[in-house]
Amino acid sequence: MNESVIYKYEILPVDEFVLDLPLGAKLLSVAEQNNKMVLYAMVIPELRLKPLKIRVIGTGNPMPDGMSEFEFLGTVKLHNGKLMFHIFYQR
Repeated sequence: MNESVIYKYEILPVDEFVLDLPLGAKLLSVAEQNNKMVLYAMVIPELRLKPLKIRVIGTGNPMPDGMSEFEFLGTVKLHNGKLMFHIFYQR
């Protein structure tokens, strides 16, 4: 039986990268854990993986081209709020 579970995925501190998530994953939130950025998603682990493009934009940095294809997921603060990152995913 394919049951949904909540999984955690590390968000890399780079401008753009791809996460492989099970098909139909529901993105829930982003957070800080041990000075790393993480994404929580509700997934059915047995389903095949599908790539999801993630963009990480620091406060004060210019927005890259093509952002109309991306949806805002949330903001993560690191190092007691000294660094603020805004996480987007491609629709």
